[in-house]
Amino acid sequence: MRNELLARQRVVREELGPRWFPLRDKLEGWTQECAAPSFKAAEGPELVKSWDFRKMPGIYLRLAQKDGKTVDDIREAATKSLRDAFTSCLLLVPNPNPIAGAACETTQDCPQGQLCNDYKHCAEYSQPFNLRTAYKTMHVMTDEWTADIQQVTNKLTLRGAAATFDAANKYDLPVATDLLQRSKYFLVVVDEEELLDDKSAMQALPEVGDAGVEDDRSIPTAPHKARVCVWRLDDGKKMLALRGDASGMLVGGGQKSLDVETRVAQQRQANSCALALTVRESIGASGGSVPGGSD
Repeated sequence: MRNELLARQRVVREELGPRWFPLRDKLEGWTQECAAPSFKAAEGPELVKSWDFRKMPGIYLRLAQKDGKTVDDIREAATKSLRDAFTSCLLLVPNPNPIAGAACETTQDCPQGQLCNDYKHCAEYSQPFNLRTAYKTMHVMTDEWTADIQQVTNKLTLRGAAATFDAANKYDLPVATDLLQRSKYFLVVVDEEELLDDKSAMQALPEVGDAGVEDDRSIPTAPHKARVCVWRLDDGKKMLALRGDASGMLVGGGQKSLDVETRVAQQRQANSCALALTVRESIGASGGSVPGGSD
């Protein structure tokens, strides 16, 4: 059973590996470059006039600077990367309502061409394509997955692994591969540590889990600097390298009456949208998505 499963995996790896592994290595190298101490800003004035990536399909990753040093750190941090108000306030691609589709547990439950998304609903995948989903989907082609299968001694466990692999091969891998191939850019946000010399940082909300999602606690709620880098995938050209403030102000009454988790989520969304507005100004973009809220 193990030999048959590993043989099927080798077939998939030989077919899809040449498309995924070089791209993965390239994205990880660019992420390290954006997170490096030697980072140099290179703003792209009026970038959208020559190449408006905001209207194109792409790949997105967000992580803390300390998690961008090694490949292992990047892959671990990617498991917590979610699209947020930054992408909502910056990009112009119309995305489907992520909870409008039928409830699901796996992509196998969804119509062809749709994925079971982070909200456990079937949907055409929103843009940009989250790198965490690519890592999760392509995991069955990795050496780590092979090593895990080689360690399995229980027949029922092996049958379960085979069923999971077959479902991924039939449903998840084709969709993920298509999304990666259609992507035109790689967008990475690297959050630096909070501004400790800023008085407002001392009054920041505590680090707690955001409402209903896996929280990346390495990204501060307090005002902080963040780097935004964009690479064009077809020729590997760096199109944008910007360092700006992830610092937004919430306006409106009743904030203090909200629970801490909601206030934290709102503050992070405000910070993210403020950073997106900085990018829009830098690249000479006018208009855009309405600030506020996650996609």
